[in-house]
Amino acid sequence: MQPASPQFWRRLTVGGKLMLITVLFAVSIAVLLAGTVSALRTQETMAAHSDAMGRQRFLVARYYIDVMQTAQGVPADFQSVKRIFDANVASMLTGGSVITDLDGYRQVLLPAAPTGEIERLLREQQEAMARLEAGLNRFLALPPEARADPAVIEEMVQLRKGVTARADEATRLFVRNAQEESQAMLGMMVALGIVAVLLGAAGVLLISRSIVRPLQDCVRLARAIADGDLRQQPLPVRSGDEVGRLMAAFNDMLEGLRAITAETRGTAGHLATSVQEILASIQQQASSTREQAAAVQEITTTVEEIGQSAQQVAEMAREVGSNADAIAGTGQHGLQAVQEAAAAMEAIRSQTESVAETIVALSERTQAIGEIISTVNEISEQSNLVALNAAIEAAGAGEQGRRFAVVANEIKALADQAKEATRQVRGILEQTQRNISTSVLLTEEALKRAGAGRDKALAAETVIRQMAGGVQETSGSFQQVVGATGQQQIGLEQIAQGLQQIRQASVQAASGTDQLAKAAESLSQLGGTLTRLMEKYRL
Repeated sequence: MQPASPQFWRRLTVGGKLMLITVLFAVSIAVLLAGTVSALRTQETMAAHSDAMGRQRFLVARYYIDVMQTAQGVPADFQSVKRIFDANVASMLTGGSVITDLDGYRQVLLPAAPTGEIERLLREQQEAMARLEAGLNRFLALPPEARADPAVIEEMVQLRKGVTARADEATRLFVRNAQEESQAMLGMMVALGIVAVLLGAAGVLLISRSIVRPLQDCVRLARAIADGDLRQQPLPVRSGDEVGRLMAAFNDMLEGLRAITAETRGTAGHLATSVQEILASIQQQASSTREQAAAVQEITTTVEEIGQSAQQVAEMAREVGSNADAIAGTGQHGLQAVQEAAAAMEAIRSQTESVAETIVALSERTQAIGEIISTVNEISEQSNLVALNAAIEAAGAGEQGRRFAVVANEIKALADQAKEATRQVRGILEQTQRNISTSVLLTEEALKRAGAGRDKALAAETVIRQMAGGVQETSGSFQQVVGATGQQQIGLEQIAQGLQQIRQASVQAASGTDQLAKAAESLSQLGGTLTRLMEKYRL
């Protein structure tokens, strides 16, 4: 368990720490001032005490002189001097006011005797003063001639010297005691000064350890982060003040930058991989779109060729009808004309079979177109999926992916247009297939009628009279063939228009994939730039 004082210091704010250091300095200065004032007052008291004790010698001499003057007939108030002496000694023993000026009665308040030795000397001084008073009273009671006896005067002098000797000894002892107390007070003041210096040094050390040094660590960490070095160890947080919260914030910022850098690097790598995949998919889609456009172009050419063939069939049918009319109108060539008509009918049957085969091939091509349209539809759906993935990646890329998101939306719109075009073309193809089915039926009917015309032409070899009727029927059948080929030609034109729309949609899809490829390349370059930027920060 940690001591309470460091915990208290750690919980303080910077202002609280500075305030506490200031209070400690203020208390130290106040203690020094109080000690100085106390020392001065003590010295003043000691000086007054010493002065009062020194004045006791003066009072003894004054008392002695006043008594001698009274003995010589000069009146003097020696009793008041004696009372002041006694009062001063009593105040020095127990503490109290001491008179230091006989004229103005100026008083000084003194404490009791500081030591037992001084108290003993003061009591001896009282006793000596009492003996001096008794001796002087006896001296005053002697007749004048006896007072002049040298032995008596010498006795009084010795009594006075006994009092003054004890007063001097008490004064010297008090001065020595005052000097010792002054030395002790000086030592205490020095100790207080040392304590104040130590407190100041401790305050400076605490400020350095709790504020300056952590701030230097924060500056070092900030410079390392600015240089891209995120491998720094977290700062040790040892307090809960503003500096500690600043260090904790630096640690959180370091961890956040590490996480952001790592995530950004991973995202950049994932973005590069995704862009490569999207680019490959776009290139594949572009290749498929170009193949689709080529296939549509080939189908369009084939349909145009079928239309030309149908037109040729119609022209041939008209020519055959004209020939039949000529045969029916002239009837001059007879059997030879009928044989030629039979041969022509055989040729018509062959042509009709060729037309039927062509129509069947057209039906197969139409089915192939349907499959191609399904493929285009699947490609459109894949384009929608790619555009969705691209939009997700652009959203993950943030601000830098907004251009890519625009391109992805454009691709999705083009894919939707292609899908709508394929739906329309599918409807056209379904109508075309129905028309082709009708053309197949009509062609089969034409084949049957061509066969019947051939049979009638053969019968005309024996029955020339029936030639006109057979030729007439043949002419009608060829008129039907002309009508059927006309309808077939209309259907082929519709198929050609649908294929042209498919081709235009394929061209638009190819253009969109090219734009998407360029956007993917730009996004790839952006990912590379982001990776290079993140390489500045070392984890």
